[in-house]
Amino acid sequence: MADPFLGGGASLAFFRPRRALLGDVDPHLVAFYQRLRDADPAFTESLWGIGELWDHLFRYLSHAPLRWHQSPPEPLAGEAEALLDQVGASLEAGGKAPQETLVRRGVYWHLRRRAEELPLQDPRSSAYFWAVRELAFGSMYRQNRTGGFNVPYGGTSYDRKRLLPLIEGFLAKEGRALLQAAEILCADFEETLRRTPPGAFLFLDPPYLTRFSQYGGRPFTLEDHLRLYRFLSEYDGPFLLVVAGPTNEVYLPLPHQKRLLRGRFGFGIKGRIDPRTEYLLLWA
Repeated sequence: MADPFLGGGASLAFFRPRRALLGDVDPHLVAFYQRLRDADPAFTESLWGIGELWDHLFRYLSHAPLRWHQSPPEPLAGEAEALLDQVGASLEAGGKAPQETLVRRGVYWHLRRRAEELPLQDPRSSAYFWAVRELAFGSMYRQNRTGGFNVPYGGTSYDRKRLLPLIEGFLAKEGRALLQAAEILCADFEETLRRTPPGAFLFLDPPYLTRFSQYGGRPFTLEDHLRLYRFLSEYDGPFLLVVAGPTNEVYLPLPHQKRLLRGRFGFGIKGRIDPRTEYLLLWA
């Protein structure tokens, strides 16, 4: 199997291939999967430390007055002062949210800052990257024009999120096992597809033609979709393509089996996504 738009790894979890060629253009995402596959010790330690702090936050932190009951788990202990500053800033900024939400928002601010500060070469950066993805609104990872991460904390309902079960379950066990036989590339989708063995099954879930495809300095444009269209028109193996909304019109002329399904996006940010949509499934 090959998946050149790896994203959240849904194809890997669903199809469970014995061998896989996986690709994505986001170097942070690729580094996360590579370090998960390889059981990088610094990455793993950071992942467990973040999960322990988040799931048992008030075992470590008192916010009336704001102080540490005990030192945060490693490796976050070395960031204790900066973390406390961010929690204090969040409480001072206030808002209509409950106090726990404000405290957890401050922790999220700290994780987000660390994800931006640490260089990609630092294995710990991938742990912070994953945590931010889990705790950001809708698990979205979007950047502004200057490359800064700009999605807020998920809010009160995310206060109940627990990270350790995710780490212990899918990430530490099942996820790592699924990645053992996978080659993971940081590459344009066409490069990944060109390296795919002839006749391999392709799963294709490219960014859709919405305002949300324009982010992080890597827009996925109509021309990119036309490149994928041309590849599929010549591909002689099995594949499954999933697109939605205006993107459907690009691929409808392909002479493969297809089905249109009505659906809804579960959420949107700043009206960028029409919640009502029509999905196109196209396969060979």
